[in-house]
Amino acid sequence: MDETQGVSAQQLSQLIALIYQTASDAGSWEVLLQRFSDSATAQSPASGKVADQVLTPHFEQANRLIGESVLSEQGLDLLEQTLNRLPLALAIVDFQGSVLIHNKALPDLLSRHRALYIQQMQLHTRPAHALRQALAQMHTGLVNDLPVKLGGPAAGAPLLSLSLTRLTMPMQTHNAVLLIATDSQQPLFSVEGLQQQYALTPAEARLAQQLLLGDSLEQACAALSVSINTGKTHLKQVFVKCGVKRQSEFIQLVYRSPLWLMSGLPPLVNGLRSAQTESPSEPAVRFVTLADGRRLAYVDRGDPQGIPVVFTRGILGSRLTAHPDEQVLLDKRIRLLVPDRPGSGYSDPHPQHSLLTWADDVRQWMAHLGIDRWHMMGFVNGAAYALACAHQLPTQVVSVVLTGAAPPISGMSDFRFFHGDLKHGLMVCRYSPALAPHVYGLLTKNLASRVHQYFNDTLSVLPPGDVKVFADQRIRQNEAQSVLEGAVNGNMTFMNELFIACSKWGFELKDINTPLSFWHGKSDPYVSWQASEKMVAQCPNAKLKLMEDAGQYLIYSHWPQLLDEVVSLDASARSHHAWNTVLNSNTDTTLTG
Repeated sequence: MDETQGVSAQQLSQLIALIYQTASDAGSWEVLLQRFSDSATAQSPASGKVADQVLTPHFEQANRLIGESVLSEQGLDLLEQTLNRLPLALAIVDFQGSVLIHNKALPDLLSRHRALYIQQMQLHTRPAHALRQALAQMHTGLVNDLPVKLGGPAAGAPLLSLSLTRLTMPMQTHNAVLLIATDSQQPLFSVEGLQQQYALTPAEARLAQQLLLGDSLEQACAALSVSINTGKTHLKQVFVKCGVKRQSEFIQLVYRSPLWLMSGLPPLVNGLRSAQTESPSEPAVRFVTLADGRRLAYVDRGDPQGIPVVFTRGILGSRLTAHPDEQVLLDKRIRLLVPDRPGSGYSDPHPQHSLLTWADDVRQWMAHLGIDRWHMMGFVNGAAYALACAHQLPTQVVSVVLTGAAPPISGMSDFRFFHGDLKHGLMVCRYSPALAPHVYGLLTKNLASRVHQYFNDTLSVLPPGDVKVFADQRIRQNEAQSVLEGAVNGNMTFMNELFIACSKWGFELKDINTPLSFWHGKSDPYVSWQASEKMVAQCPNAKLKLMEDAGQYLIYSHWPQLLDEVVSLDASARSHHAWNTVLNSNTDTTLTG
């Protein structure tokens, strides 16, 4: 195999075997990534092209296998156990109504209704055509969500609402339908929950509840005894607050949120739920429309009148990244603004996304919020985005606080500052860019089903300080949800982030005069603290704080101290500004005299 110029047949065979192993065992992904980074850097450009041609068909086949794989008996047992823990009556059926699996709550609901029943493991309705026609319509693939209503006053029977959602299932059939059945004894979504989750008014939440039960706008207005015009006004506000444009998008948004898992729980008492059932809700997503028409999604947390801080996360994550403790933000008087970067989460993609275009997005976003000056905080690869803002917007960015900062990569020697999966991913993107999307395609296809296993794998290489961080279930759950939100648009999100991270930044650190505070854990397993040391040496106004007991996640373990640093830098900037104002005033007086 001389044409590969250095890539042996044995190496290719091992990589091919790993590709298929990863398709069936997601835990092999890290090994595959490491092998690819090792081989990519050892190849000449010519041999790399040959390897790309040989391996691409195997990646494509592996991705098909993931989508077509049949759930094992153990997998079905796990699915059944999961469904049984949910309070709603659920069933997964095929397009003929045959029940593939259902949970324990369904028979209880069926005992209360004659309009829905199971016979020989097939679901039937009275009238029979109600479910049959809905399933046939969904089978065409033209409709993904359908409501079905059974009973009601006109039929002289209790009202039963069915919500049908088309699924792609790795089961006996490739496609199936999720059926959720609810009645008056098991309201699907509480008004209080909708209010809390999406900042809706009571009237807006009541309308949203009716829509989620399958009503059209006209039916919902009739049920609530409000005019169509009033209903349209409420509906418009619901869409704005939730960041959607259509009723189907709103329904999908709610079903993707933790809110529906809380349905069927005891009602709120005096606005509070018992500690045993309390579930923290995500901060409300907000949107700003930029000059080119793209929407930027973000969360606005903490003290609305506090010190504004824009937080930029690492490669894996979303607007949900950052410590979930709201009280500490209020105590420190911090207004924390965390965005979804272009193409991630709910933010629209940018066709030419870069560090410099990002700085302009932030400028427009802050102008929309009426914020003239603000601080930046960057985490790992998010440091580059924070520094880009400092470089491009020197009169508006007051200071930058960086944790575990990843340095710019100008050549092979800079990879010595990186370790583990981060190093391997960056090397694959830099030296084998054609195959990088295929490698990460396996990750994104598996991530949703194994996000907690992903954290278990991560914990195995983390130092004690980081392991302690993830003992807090709030942080672990928040980080897991953040990763899932960041991956919701597929592997191109990872690709764009990695390509930006391993490419030239477009600016020089020596040109940034903004005060910079680098914090780095000496036990960081992914980015060496020497990286921050090197960057500080290049910046004219920077300092370094090394934390002996911290790893990469000092963004969580030292969160209060980091906020104190922002407060200190803000006070220093205000004092400096006041002193300059006095000097300028005295100078003006002297000149005038």
